[in-house]
Order: sequence, then C-alpha cells, then structure tokens
Amino acid sequence: MTGAPIPRIRTHHQQKRHVTGEHRHDQAPAALDCRIPPSVGPAAPGRGKAAPMTAAPDVGELPAGEGTGANGLEVVGLSAAALSAVAAAVEASVADNTRMAYTSDWTRFQSWCAAEGQLSLPADPLVVAAYLVAASSVLKADGTFAYAPATVTRWCSSINNRHNAAGFDAPGRSEVVRRTLAGIRKTRATPPRRVRPLRLVDVHTIVTALRDKADSPQAPFAAKVFERRNSAVLLLLLFGALRSDELTRLQIGDVTQETQSLHLAIRRSKTDQQATGQVRGLPWRANHWICPLCAHTRWREVIDAADTDGHAGVLRLLRGSASFSGHVCAPDLPAAGDPLRPLIRALTPAGRVTDQVLTGTGMYRMIRTTAAAAGFPDHIVAQLGAHSPRAGMVTGALEAGAHPLEIIRHTGHSSVTAMDPYYRDTPLVGSAITRLDLPATP
Repeated sequence: MTGAPIPRIRTHHQQKRHVTGEHRHDQAPAALDCRIPPSVGPAAPGRGKAAPMTAAPDVGELPAGEGTGANGLEVVGLSAAALSAVAAAVEASVADNTRMAYTSDWTRFQSWCAAEGQLSLPADPLVVAAYLVAASSVLKADGTFAYAPATVTRWCSSINNRHNAAGFDAPGRSEVVRRTLAGIRKTRATPPRRVRPLRLVDVHTIVTALRDKADSPQAPFAAKVFERRNSAVLLLLLFGALRSDELTRLQIGDVTQETQSLHLAIRRSKTDQQATGQVRGLPWRANHWICPLCAHTRWREVIDAADTDGHAGVLRLLRGSASFSGHVCAPDLPAAGDPLRPLIRALTPAGRVTDQVLTGTGMYRMIRTTAAAAGFPDHIVAQLGAHSPRAGMVTGALEAGAHPLEIIRHTGHSSVTAMDPYYRDTPLVGSAITRLDLPATP
C-alpha cells in the first residue's frame, strides 16, 4: 500500500510506563516520600548538574518531517502546518477566560520556581505542594488570608494543565499534593464570597436616581447619555438573567423587539461552550420605568444616532427628545445599519459613544457607582458586582414561587442543583418551617 506515512505519536513518559509497568495511581503509597529528587532541585556540589528542562517548542518553529512536536510529542510524518492546525484546535477547545487564567497562574508558578531555584516543568509534586502552602499562607494588610482555597485549587489545576499539555504527569494528582490541598481547604475553610443580589426593587431605585439626575436642569449632557446606557444595562442584566460576558457579546442583530417581548439571541455562554445558542425572552412590563423594551429602545436611539451622525447626532437626539413619561417601546425600530455592531458600548467621561464594548469590569464599576449614588449603604455597595442583577432575578423568582425548572429554562443554568446557592438569600422558600404556626391571639 502506498501513500502518506501514518503519523506515530507517543510521549517519552508513555514509553517509560509501557516498559516498566508504571502507572499513575494504581495504588496509594503507604507513606508519602517527601524528599525532593536531585533531578528537580538546583545543582549542588558533588551532585552533578540537574538535567536541563525546557518547555516544548512552539509548533510553528518545527521543521516539516520527523521531530519533536508541540507538548513534547514525538511525531513522524506531520508538517509544521499540520501541527499548527492541531495546536489551534486545542487552543479553541478552552474558553478565553479559562485560557487567560491558566496563563496567568502558570506565569505565577514559574516566577516562584525561579526564585526558589526549582524547575517548573516538569515540577516535582513536593515542589508544587510547597508552592501551594506558601501561596495559601500569604496575608493581606488586615491580617486575613489573601487567597481563598478555591483560588489555590485553581492554581494547582493550571499547573496540571500545563504538564498534561507538555506530555508530563500532572503533579497535582500525586498523593502529597492532594493531601496538601485537603489540608489547606480544612485549615483555611471560609464561606465562598458571593455577590449580593440586586432585586427588581433595587434596580428600580437605581434607575430612578439616574433619571432624576439626568432630568435635572443643571445636569450635564453626559448624564443623559449615561442614564440611557446604564438603565439598559441594569434592566437587560436583570430581566435577561444575563452574565456580564453574555451582555458584552450581544450585537444589535442579536436583539429582536416584538410587541410584548424582547428576544435576545445568546450565541454562547458559560454553560454552552459549543455555541448551541439560546433565545432568551424579556417581557414587556406595565411600568415603563422598569420596562426592558423601553430601556432597549432608548439606548438604541442613542447608538443609532452616534453611528449615523456621530456625537452631533446624539446631541440633536437628546436635546429634542421629550421627557420619559410613558412607554416608548415599539416593534418598529429602524433596521440596524450594521447588525454586527456591539449593543452595549463604553462611553467617554464626556458622554461620547465609542466603538468599544463595555467590559465586565466596566459593568462591575458602574453598578457599584450607581448604587452608591442612589443612596445604598457602603457595606451593601461593597457586596455588589456585575452578577448582582442576575442573582436578583433568580432570588426574586424563587420568592415569587417560581419552580427551579422554570428558572433554569430562562437563566441557562446547567441543572437544578445550580439553584442551591441562591436559596441562601431566600431561606424560607420551600422550607417546612413556614408550615409551623399558631392562630393569632384575640
């Protein structure tokens, strides 16, 4: 049979385990060996030099033909272009935020190893354990621990990920690292930090403060633009139960305004990495002050004017617009000139609409700033974040008697068990204690 050679892919570690019969976790060791092998520590007098180790070369640097490919793989018959295509596919399998976290975590570990004179790749399990203990012991100025156990666990996962990608055994799977993490979780156990929900009444308070400021005769022009943008963000996050990244990815063409509802095409989400997609419906509300359709219409007018006539167009729009005294939503919005334009934009301090998307960090700051301006106490503001409106939608729906299945159908949660954390804000919902009572005393 003739044709292209069939590629053979194997790692040196796989070859070793095949020859010696070694396996990763066939049996747990009776006692932990806590000695750092000479091969992973710095060279010492009389010991000889540690074997040099480097990260696997970039696939783009490999010549065509036989050689060592990405991730430490021995490859026969694959070109550099084929290896690059494989690397691109592997990279696309991981969400952007996860990939950035892995990169940041790995850089942190490399810096620690360099300071301690240890190898980062491959890293001895005891070196990883020492790193995790050191990291978990860092204190803030107020004497509290700087990093939660969940953060330390993620760092270990990032180290494992880099080792797996390079063809090495993941040190985090060793018994010493597993027990170290268990000890850190036990001694540093703290409740997870969760944002405070912003319920509908809270969002109403914030948008009312925004509009009162924008309607003031002394209000600067920028206040009117920020009011329309921020009101739209808050009401879309709440009624759409949107994560901040879902809102940042929305384009004008993803939104369809009907007579009684607003339809958002969520093309990708945290629980939908394969981009199956979901259409999320936002209902018309009788109170125009909190109607998401009105909020969308008023913001669309601003960005359409900015995209058509620039800042001068926005000035003409806002100077000629009537006060917001009733519903302005209608299904006959003008067609978007470019449906691929981002819906939620960043603004300059002067209120100019930019081409940049408002980031999740920008939403987080906006929510805290507007809540403080609306009179929320400082200790409440400190608990708010971009996830607060979504959490408010879930807790509000639970309080209103909605079934968890109804909620996850709208929110896109992966399962009903994902609702469990939200019951902390609604402890009486579904609780048997509500059935315990006595008749009122005459």
